[in-house]
Amino acid sequence: MGPFAVAELRAADLLKKHGAELPPGGLNLHVTDTLDDPYVQEEQLASPYAALSVSRARANHVKANVPVTVVISNPPYDDKAENRGGWIEKRVKGQGRPPLDDFRPPPGTAATSTR
Repeated sequence: MGPFAVAELRAADLLKKHGAELPPGGLNLHVTDTLDDPYVQEEQLASPYAALSVSRARANHVKANVPVTVVISNPPYDDKAENRGGWIEKRVKGQGRPPLDDFRPPPGTAATSTR
């Protein structure tokens, strides 16, 4: 939560310094795990955490319905993270192809490592 709060405050401050107004509905920043399945119905958190529940629901809506061009996040630090990406990496029944397929080389093409 700390890094999220700092990022939101800095972005809002930067907009204010340049005379820009916040967009309607805020900055569209969310506290979420980008690899969590957006189609899973989450339990509601207790009322002190209602803002987190709202942010998570908004993030799930974005992940499921909005074409995203850029995502800034922490990558997995585990060098053996293959096949641990959940819905982003594997097909979920009724959801079509996994989003990661858009970034994989076509079958029969050798993948190039960046390491």
